[in-house]
Amino acid sequence: MRAVHRKRGDVIAKKATIIAVTNQKGGVGKSTTCENLGVGLAAEGKKVLLVDTDPQGSLTISMGWQQPDELPTTLSTLMQKSMNDQPIQPGEGVLHHAEGVDLIPANIELAGLEVALVNSMNREKMLKQVLDSAKREYDFILLDCMPSLGMLTINALAAADAALIPVQAQYLSAKGLEQLFADRAEGPAADQPKAENRRHPAHHDGQPHQLWKADQQSDPAGIRKAPKGV
Repeated sequence: MRAVHRKRGDVIAKKATIIAVTNQKGGVGKSTTCENLGVGLAAEGKKVLLVDTDPQGSLTISMGWQQPDELPTTLSTLMQKSMNDQPIQPGEGVLHHAEGVDLIPANIELAGLEVALVNSMNREKMLKQVLDSAKREYDFILLDCMPSLGMLTINALAAADAALIPVQAQYLSAKGLEQLFADRAEGPAADQPKAENRRHPAHHDGQPHQLWKADQQSDPAGIRKAPKGV
């Protein structure tokens, strides 16, 4: 646990930085980015928790758990407990990977829970409640989002401090970025994380990535084109 020492020995624990890896377009590298960024941060000595918020379980499978439907406890289990006001034990449902990262897995049960969320009170805050205790145990929590702006993605954005949006230098990928910014601008204030969004093209020209504020409109035409031959 990281701590900041202040006057006369007072210690204030820092909370984890939560990053939602999201784009409404599928196949742009969200799960791959989440996995590799997490392993890279762990290699630098950071405590990292990966959270699979996609019912397809792509991140879970990529991390080595090939049969996510057979796992006894997943994100769906924890969010169901949160909806029912049941306590979640520290470390419950967390899997440990050999490369130094932890994972809260997901499977197809999460699709059914997303439907149940529609009629739940504080429906956009359920994932945030699940992660509240974990924030004190990790330096970074990375959320792998599904390719849509459904209730699970809204939960991820509401819990996140920042959004990382992988974008390929392709029209449909850029369109997904544009739609994501448009939907966030039109959505309820409660569903909007107070965060900055970083555009990270999956294929880029090696120049520094641009930093976008949450209230700044995106311009798909401004996305750098991949150099010829890539």
